[in-house]
Amino acid sequence: MTRYGTFTVRCVLYRAPSRLIGRRLKVRLYSDRLDCYLSGALVYSTARATHTSKRRGRGIDYRHFIDSLKRKPQAFRGLAFRDDLFAREAYRRTWERLEQGVDAAQRMQDRGGPA
Repeated sequence: MTRYGTFTVRCVLYRAPSRLIGRRLKVRLYSDRLDCYLSGALVYSTARATHTSKRRGRGIDYRHFIDSLKRKPQAFRGLAFRDDLFAREAYRRTWERLEQGVDAAQRMQDRGGPA
């Protein structure tokens, strides 16, 4: 695993819990999941993600980012994996509406109008 807690299996990027950073894991592939072992013990299991010919796949779990995003909430705007963190399509649409509202308020404030 890299220092960012990511690892790649068959052209798909996965993110594992931070406690596994720097560890060398043995990964077993199944049709529906990945099982990760450390010294013979199962330490992490996740759903298997796929990739397309146009885009590298990502198996990113939003729960691994929650604690760090609580400390730096504005970091979510520039997060490279942001679109992969939405649990459902409704969350993505909500984020886009909120982002448009913030941008409009910022433009209004820059012009000297009410915020």
